[in-house]
Parts: sequence; structure tokens; C-alpha cells
Amino acid sequence: MAKTAFILILTGDADRGNSLRERLKSDLGHPCLLVSSLADALDSIRDRAPDVVVADARIAGDSTVEPLTELLDSLARDTTLISMGDAEPPPRKRHIQFVTVDPANESEIDATISRLADKAVARREDRLLKQTLAARPTDAFDAIVGRSPALVRITAPTQNAA
Repeated sequence: MAKTAFILILTGDADRGNSLRERLKSDLGHPCLLVSSLADALDSIRDRAPDVVVADARIAGDSTVEPLTELLDSLARDTTLISMGDAEPPPRKRHIQFVTVDPANESEIDATISRLADKAVARREDRLLKQTLAARPTDAFDAIVGRSPALVRITAPTQNAA
């Protein structure tokens, strides 16, 4: 199981985006996809739900938060959206986690992404563990190992009932 989070980076600043992608890949080992338009980001989310989206609050004068939130809320509710810059938070009815960071503060961006990526990995592991446990038989006696006559008498009615 991967201990890394898939991170989608949406920025109109190619230098900042490339720098961020390289830091995340080399320092933290996270696979990243860098896109420069909202349309490309939305297409990417439809193809593969990211664990974390890091996006400029605005690209070419248009807000990115609401369209990203809409799509993430319907397709990838476990995704965290990090907005670089001033952005209005999404409506409270949304299920995704939303965080804003100062785009000029690289250490804040890196620390925030690292913390939220770790949480995303933990959520994924928790979800997989729950799925694994749910797929196991629910008979209370299934895990008992032994063949003593007393044990057979206790477990036999349960095994015969199934």
C-alpha cells in the first residue's frame, strides 16, 4: 500500500508550480500532477481523484475554489483543497476539507501539504482496513482454533445454523 498521497497542483505561475512539484516529489515522495488551467484540473480530477489539491485562488481573474469544490464534493469527498491566496471558503454544506495558505510562504505551504497528505494516507489506510474487516465472516466463533469436545459443543450450533 502506498504511503504517499497523489497531489494535484493548479497554478498559473509555472515557476512556482514546478518548484512546488519538485519539492513535494523529492522531499516527501508524493506523486504530483501540475496543471495550469482550471479545465485541465477538472479533467484530471474526473480521471483520478487526488488526495490533495493545491490551487491558486484565482487563475486569469477567475475563482478556482467554487468549481473545484463542486467537483470534489461530488467525486472525491476525501480530498483536501488548499487554496493559495485569498479565497472565500466553500459553502458549509460541502464535505471536503478547505484550507488557505499564503502563496509567498513556501514553508507554510510545504508544512500544510505534508500534514494534509499524511492525513490523506491515514484516511486511505483506515478505509482499506474497514473494507477488509467488513469482508470477513462475522461469525463470532470463526477465529477460535481448537477441537476439544467442549469447544466443539459450544461452536457446533453456530456452525450448523449457517
